[in-house]
Amino acid sequence: MEKFVTFKYEELVVIRRSRELAREVYRETHSWPKQENYSGGLANQARRASVSVSLNIAEGSGSTKPDFARFVRISIKSLLEVRECFAVALELGYCSTNKKIRYFD
Repeated sequence: MEKFVTFKYEELVVIRRSRELAREVYRETHSWPKQENYSGGLANQARRASVSVSLNIAEGSGSTKPDFARFVRISIKSLLEVRECFAVALELGYCSTNKKIRYFD
């Protein structure tokens, strides 16, 4: 396997945690109804928002400190979006309370 260059942002704990979140969101949403997987569906939205957390931090890391702070705020908003997707999914019966709580402790 080819090795990639390592960037400073990859050492951040938040990057590791956000990648874990994205993996868990993909695993959990796999069992949701198929109609939720398509563009505009709840699973699709949760997946895109979960990946957006680490992508925004990575993108912002190559910027000035004020710009990086702006990208971190965008990442937080994406995290809130994921949380809301799971709140709606809970109400629709797609996931259990334990799953929803586990992601955001």
